[in-house]
Amino acid sequence: MRAKAVSVMLLLFLALAVCACSLRGTDSPGGGENPAEGSDAVSGPFAAGGAAGEESAPGDGVIRESLGHGTDAGDPEEQERLELSRKGIYSISGFQSGADGQPASVEATIAIEDIVRGEEAALWLAENALEVPLPEEGEEYIVIGLEFTYVEGDAEILSLMENNASMAEYRLAFYLKNLDSNSENITDCLNDSIHNLEVGKGESVKGRVAFIHNTGEEGELTFLGFNDVVRLYLPKF
Repeated sequence: MRAKAVSVMLLLFLALAVCACSLRGTDSPGGGENPAEGSDAVSGPFAAGGAAGEESAPGDGVIRESLGHGTDAGDPEEQERLELSRKGIYSISGFQSGADGQPASVEATIAIEDIVRGEEAALWLAENALEVPLPEEGEEYIVIGLEFTYVEGDAEILSLMENNASMAEYRLAFYLKNLDSNSENITDCLNDSIHNLEVGKGESVKGRVAFIHNTGEEGELTFLGFNDVVRLYLPKF
């Protein structure tokens, strides 16, 4: 009889021990809060590996922005665009309004050929430009040589005439920013202004833009045209 009572007590003790272990496995220190909260743990559909049963490939969902474009890192066209930009050649991929009012595709490149500024630019302008406004104190001239190549597109000829239209498919202009404002554009004074040019498909042309810029400031030359925006880094020549 005593042996039976001891067996019953042992069974009750084991049952209580199992319950205690189960409770400790579900409760966490600090009043039952999830230990992942407030940490770097990621859960849900955007966790590593994606949805259940799926494996994420390298680069999945990675978005890179370059020259104003956000595209998939694996896009071959974007890869080519980046390779060109490393060589100082910037690609333009857009469209213009065609003769029938429909979008006409434009694929082109633009590259900086040379830059002159300061006194050297003033001497160059004296020989190669019409009447040019004088820079104020703290300002200087900067003249930028460009090469524009019309790679392919629907139109046989592209015009590079300046157009500050509000609609992106009609706009074509260059801007050079100071730290607090746009530089004064004096390209119209140049004998070889890039805006005087047309370019045939598969051909290249060279022309220049010019500005009155804050002395010694670096920056980017921004091209707005063919419904695209390209920012050209100004190297030191």
